Amino acid sequence: MPNWYQNLVVIKPHQPTAQAQTLLKTLYELSIEFQSNGFLNKIAPLVGEWTYESAVCTWGSQWDIDLDSRLTPNDLRLTFCSAKNPPISAFLLASKKWADIQICMYFLDIENGFGGEAHILNGNMALIHYSYDDFAQMRVSPEMRTFIKDNDSFGFFEADDELS
Repeated sequence: MPNWYQNLVVIKPHQPTAQAQTLLKTLYELSIEFQSNGFLNKIAPLVGEWTYESAVCTWGSQWDIDLDSRLTPNDLRLTFCSAKNPPISAFLLASKKWADIQICMYFLDIENGFGGEAHILNGNMALIHYSYDDFAQMRVSPEMRTFIKDNDSFGFFEADDELS
């Protein structure tokens, strides 16, 4: 059985333009249309049929995702679980097509006590990994703290007063 990652992807304009707002709305519509599978393949298509190798190479994750999405005036938020790894590669590939769209990805494998953040813009990425010790001592960004608090279904950080 694979490791399961909780994921939050926040997509927002790097610069507020009409083109960026149109793209956010289009991505939201795609997220609704492909809510129950197929979203990753839509934004970063596999070449040929699905194989484990092609999925991991193209998306960074073993399978496509089922997701929930929410469009606000400022951003699009996608939440989902992914198998084996977060699908960073899919969003990195897609960002090359999405000019001036910033993607902030937060991912967490709470069972094994690690996760991280990926900040993506125009095909470039800054990646931050967190270890069990980072979580235990809350050496994480404020956004990651909120994500942990919202996704701690195992009660891993229940006793941590700093998260309240």
